[in-house]
Amino acid sequence: MTQIMVTSSRKAAVLPLIQAALRTELGVIATGIRRTQARLHQFEQRYGYSTEQLLANEAAQTVDDNSLDVIEWLGESRMLARLQAEYRELTEIEICS
Repeated sequence: MTQIMVTSSRKAAVLPLIQAALRTELGVIATGIRRTQARLHQFEQRYGYSTEQLLANEAAQTVDDNSLDVIEWLGESRMLARLQAEYRELTEIEICS
């Protein structure tokens, strides 16, 4: 586990700021996750299959990756994975005072 030490002569003031910053970032990421999931759902409705199926087709190299929609759909899928990973990482932070 990585540890980061923050020192301040005003610990009582700094700790709530750090906690608020983490909460704010979690909120921003959660909003991004919801928006990305909504966009993925739109693609799934438009094309009639799931993002998981799209990724399986890409892995099997049976997807038309010249299609702008497919490129965007794949990008949204990768964005969702990245946002979810960042969210997990931030929720694992433990502030020791």
